[in-house]
Amino acid sequence: MIYKEFLTAWLHEQKTFQKYSTYTNYLNIVDNHLIPDLGNFEMDEVNGDVIQNYILVKLRAGNRLTGGPISISFAKSILAVSA
Repeated sequence: MIYKEFLTAWLHEQKTFQKYSTYTNYLNIVDNHLIPDLGNFEMDEVNGDVIQNYILVKLRAGNRLTGGPISISFAKSILAVSA
């Protein structure tokens, strides 16, 4: 299974259990960050080292609108969704 399939299934489950605002935050993270950047990885390839390096890159220049860094708060949100 690739990570994109896992994230899509996970997100579908979250829609049932989360508040709308939480779900839309998760949807943003999954659709705009995790799937484009890591979605084609096999599940066994997405480990702590991959996620750590991914977050470090995002903290340097991961803002899709400005090309600048993402905030620490947003990095924590990505970590919460990707874990």
